[in-house]
Amino acid sequence: MVLFTLSELLDVIILCFMMGLIFFRFFANYNTFNKHSHFYQKSGFNKSDFIFSICLFVPAIVLHELGHKFVAMGFGYEATFHSPISIQHILNPFLIFSDFFALLMVIAIVSSFLGGSFLFFVPAYVSFSAAATPFQTVLIAFAGPAVNLILWLVPKWMVNQGKVKHKYVPFAIITSKINMFLFAFNMIPIPGFDGSKVLFGIIKWLF
Repeated sequence: MVLFTLSELLDVIILCFMMGLIFFRFFANYNTFNKHSHFYQKSGFNKSDFIFSICLFVPAIVLHELGHKFVAMGFGYEATFHSPISIQHILNPFLIFSDFFALLMVIAIVSSFLGGSFLFFVPAYVSFSAAATPFQTVLIAFAGPAVNLILWLVPKWMVNQGKVKHKYVPFAIITSKINMFLFAFNMIPIPGFDGSKVLFGIIKWLF
């Protein structure tokens, strides 16, 4: 079984750029690559902030989805990583207008460049080939948030133990908080969220 297809690798690359474009303003004041202030008043694009936002968000999102993917593959399912904006959208931008998730991401990017804060979008998702058993569903669904749980607690522990250089403490703290939010958010037991899949999977598995 192939771990990654070319299409998936392209989706990961595209997602990196999308995350950089969406978040390059939001955490610029904490940018340990290029410290500056008053980032909300800046109108131009900053390459250093772009790279900083990629380093903050891409691991949290991509590793979350790969958690789903690899656990599903471990059960023998074909699992595919998707970015809302794919190579097909790049080659034919008009497809964006017929794809709700892609359109949300474009709105988030435009909002960022205009100094807004529209952040309601689906950063990525994984599809797999067949319906899983309740037990498998629980493990597959929890695998993503479990990655965020690790990325929340490990940097927090490292900072508390003084194992992070002073220069990179802001990066570690923000990484921890981002993953704390993603863990809590994804575990909300609302249909469509990982938390609901875990909850209903447990109920079906036990009863």
